[in-house]
Amino acid sequence: MTKTYPMTKQGKAALEKELIYLKEVKEKEINEEIKKHHSFCDFSENASFDQMLDEQALLKKRINKIQDMLAYAEILPPKAVDDPHIQLGDTVYFKELPDGPIEKYTLVGPTESDPLENKLSVESPIGQALLNRLVGDQLSIEVPAGEMTIEIVEIK
Repeated sequence: MTKTYPMTKQGKAALEKELIYLKEVKEKEINEEIKKHHSFCDFSENASFDQMLDEQALLKKRINKIQDMLAYAEILPPKAVDDPHIQLGDTVYFKELPDGPIEKYTLVGPTESDPLENKLSVESPIGQALLNRLVGDQLSIEVPAGEMTIEIVEIK
């Protein structure tokens, strides 16, 4: 069975943009640097050249991974307007009980996850716990720092 990568349309577009950048800009930059070093270096003791080859290998690995994710992307359909349950793509506002501040996160596929931009993977402990919940639900979630209890205050 082939692994699929659930994602939003925006997540797919971001991956496509990253792929173009990596192939048309980054890969060319690295190849040019390797050519420069190749023309005047003794490779047997050149750590800089080895580092560039490692960077090139990592870049190729990332390009291949993105191509694979795009080839097997599963774009999730838009949420039904009358469905009040939390689904992938929803922005959820919740507060940690008893009196934490309201936090805002968007549930995304694992390929789009970015906690610094408040994008939680649906495969994370919090993301899994939030799926199919409703406004007003209170739930306890096991996270790496221990257990937290939250209340869902809004879904957009």
